[in-house]
Amino acid sequence: MIILSDDIIFRKAVIHLLNVELGKFAPAQDLFMIQPDVIELVRKQVCYLLNSDELKAADWNTKEPVFQKLEQMNEKDDKSFIQTSAYLADRLFDIMCDNVEIPSADLLCLSFQTNQEIYYALIKLNYQNSFMHELMKYDNEEIISNIRHKKILPLGKRISEGIIFNLSLQKVMLKEKKYEMLNGDKIYYLTERFLRSIAQTEAKRKYQILSRTIKTINKKYPEDGLEHQMDTKTIVMKNIEQVTVE
Repeated sequence: MIILSDDIIFRKAVIHLLNVELGKFAPAQDLFMIQPDVIELVRKQVCYLLNSDELKAADWNTKEPVFQKLEQMNEKDDKSFIQTSAYLADRLFDIMCDNVEIPSADLLCLSFQTNQEIYYALIKLNYQNSFMHELMKYDNEEIISNIRHKKILPLGKRISEGIIFNLSLQKVMLKEKKYEMLNGDKIYYLTERFLRSIAQTEAKRKYQILSRTIKTINKKYPEDGLEHQMDTKTIVMKNIEQVTVE
């Protein structure tokens, strides 16, 4: 089912600073008051994630800390929401520090409602396309404040990494990228290290990937013809549908 931006109702949000280059993790102390002109931008990004062909489903593993924290969180309580978000941000930051390629980011943690179901999302706003930070000195304390910068928060940019948890149905979906960790392993760190879950590519996405593979093979072996290509696609799609149903 396609989710429209008008169907999304925001509830709460916080933003945590995850600056790997400076080794700086700055958890938010208060809720982030999203301004009206930013709400539409965020709504479009959430809508894009929910409807993306690259969105993958992952197992909700109640034995893992991330899911345990979410189950314990009282989303209606501001303090519980902020503390849970800070815990998840800290956990993610530790993993990011194990890699020199994962970009620093502001982690937008928000809850929203659509179709009478409550969702919780972690959206990475990488520095090159999201927020900038202003360091200020006040009474010898370093205060970090998030400020919007129109030049680096363009409407056309798409979020490349994000996780959406359906709190009502205990389901999780995400869009992620592979990065090489310090031990040399190139992994999907969001599922393999952060969630410690198994991600399942959606059937539509699987078909797109396999379709491109089949097309590549047929270019190498044109003598098999278009009919053979279509027959192969049909067989592959039936197998995918069977696996999905099971």
